[in-house]
Parts: sequence; structure tokens; C-alpha cells
Amino acid sequence: MIQLVFAAALANSIVAAPGLWAHAQWAETRPNVQIVVENRSTAKAWLVDLACDAYDARGVRVATATGSLPELQPGERATTFAMAPDTAAAARFTCKVTVADWRTPGGK
Repeated sequence: MIQLVFAAALANSIVAAPGLWAHAQWAETRPNVQIVVENRSTAKAWLVDLACDAYDARGVRVATATGSLPELQPGERATTFAMAPDTAAAARFTCKVTVADWRTPGGK
């Protein structure tokens, strides 16, 4: 039981805005994170922001990585990175994908 709780505490997580699907994994150098984002809505996602916090094994935040996509068309999938300014000994991350504005075809 203790092993199960410990494994859950070290699990990576990502939360995406409604209408988006996202998957994240460690990039080649920690605490950078590679993120795949897909727009599953019928509107264009305008200014997609990515923010990931990286934590060490004790749960202390050691870095914040950020990135962005200028836009995602309906049905479009893009791979990008949330990059941190320095390397850090990170054990897990939490990411959040947000959209500044949704634009429908032919107008706002």
C-alpha cells in the first residue's frame, strides 16, 4: 500500500483547457517537458500557453518551464516544449495548457 501511495505521489500530470487534448513527457533534459497538444474543438485556439512545474522527490518545486503555440486550427496537432532556464534534478511534473481566446471560422 505504501508503494502505491508513493507511486501516485510521483506521477506526472497535465491539465488542458476544454476542447484540447494534451500529452506530456520528459524532454531530453529535465526539467524540460515535451508536450503534444491537439485542438479537438471546432474553433481556432488562439495563443495556447504551456506551464509546467517540476518537483524533486521530496515534492519541492525546483523549476518552472514555459512554452506557447501562437494558434491551433480545429483538428490540428502540434508538438512543442516547455523549457526551463536551467537544469534541475526533477522527479515529476505538473503541466497546465490554457487558451487565451477561441475564434470561430469567419469571425470571432
